[in-house]
Amino acid sequence: MFEYKDPTGEDFLGLDGVRNFYRASLAKTYKEHAEKPSSGFTWLEAFSMAEEATTVSPSWKAFPVTADVQDNAAIDGDRFRFQDEYVEVC
Repeated sequence: MFEYKDPTGEDFLGLDGVRNFYRASLAKTYKEHAEKPSSGFTWLEAFSMAEEATTVSPSWKAFPVTADVQDNAAIDGDRFRFQDEYVEVC
């Protein structure tokens, strides 16, 4: 990313109160979007890395437990019949 340079040469961001005004405007917009019902808004705080990340192993099996076959190819060939639950590896 390149360093921002004010195209007017006036050092607009350095003027008294400009940064505070911008930050207050941004905070207001953020809050308005956060409070919209049924929006896809995600709080930035949800992505905080303040805590150490942990790895958790689920206690359930991704392999269809009701399938009467133990072969991945057979399950993939008829996945709607054998699908017990959906698993996505991240």
